[in-house]
Amino acid sequence: RGDHRDGYRHGKRRKAALPRACRVYHHAEHGARYGYSGRCLRKHYAGYRGLPRRCAIVVGGQFGTIYRDKCLSGHGYGTGRR
Repeated sequence: RGDHRDGYRHGKRRKAALPRACRVYHHAEHGARYGYSGRCLRKHYAGYRGLPRRCAIVVGGQFGTIYRDKCLSGHGYGTGRR
């Protein structure tokens, strides 16, 4: 059993919390995308450089790069409380 103070709870690692303010919805001609704005994460998430590159999609415009929600979730990331 893990101790909740070291990032583990009941043998499972807690998801790394991404800033809720960086969550975006982008509508494109090939479908809608939910994810996290790369520009926002660069400013507000200290672990930005460690995010998996395979989750990134370049969309341009105000978001630049979006990190796909489902992909990040599969790599142990989730939305924080703020």
